[in-house]
Amino acid sequence: PAPVSRECEPLELTLRLRRAEQAMRTTYNAAYVSLHVRETNRAALGLYKDTLGFKVIKIEKSYCASRTVLSLHVGLAC
Repeated sequence: PAPVSRECEPLELTLRLRRAEQAMRTTYNAAYVSLHVRETNRAALGLYKDTLGFKVIKIEKSYCASRTVLSLHVGLAC
């Protein structure tokens, strides 16, 4: 891939994630995407929740090395 300027990196990541969602929907007939994010990772939470529309469906204490993670979920549009 071509290099991306620093100020455009968040947009580039968002576009790549959207393309990955579309591929999951098309290739695997996926209805949703779910993932885990550390509770302390504010940048990732902002991206997933505010930009991509993920919702917190569960808080998992002691998930990995005694860290709390949030289980996030987003439905895929048809």
